[in-house]
Amino acid sequence: QAHWPKLRELARELANLRSSAIVQPPRMAQSVVMVSDSVVPSTEANPASKAVGKGLTVKAKLTYAVELECDEAETRHFRHPWCLDQNNGELAQIPPILPTDSAATIPNCFTFAAKEHASRPCMGTRSIDECTYEGKKQYWTKGPFVWKSYDAVLADVTAAARGLLALPGMKAKREAGDECVAAILADTSAEWQGSAQAVL
Repeated sequence: QAHWPKLRELARELANLRSSAIVQPPRMAQSVVMVSDSVVPSTEANPASKAVGKGLTVKAKLTYAVELECDEAETRHFRHPWCLDQNNGELAQIPPILPTDSAATIPNCFTFAAKEHASRPCMGTRSIDECTYEGKKQYWTKGPFVWKSYDAVLADVTAAARGLLALPGMKAKREAGDECVAAILADTSAEWQGSAQAVL
């Protein structure tokens, strides 16, 4: 509750922003710019990183963000406080769990995390024990969490990935350098998350 006044102040400030500018997203923005109450990538490659090393100019420190000075009209630049407090203003590029010679990809991050935290709980699911309806509203009574460890989830992801790679034509596509696209159509679930990891 102590944060409500700050959140209300930020909401009022955001409500005052009005811009009709259309922003074209760059290849990969290094910061986020707020325009017309929505979050969009900046049109500059590194809008706030120009001052990195020479010191960023902090306009306001909020609970969950730091607002940086910006010379663009009707825009605001924000960074996570960790970037300024612990990373010299730079955005996180390579997660600390990865060795320096490893590519910063989601599969590598998950594999190294699974090796480091093998026996720890990774993904929990709850069964729906009872489903009741009151008019158009639906209510569930759920059971306790059942957890899978990191190594069990990694084994499932690896098995699903091997199965996908064994599909007819996949090996030839990969060897030819053709793009392989996967679409997962399902309700959000542990199986969906495992499938999303497997297609990477």
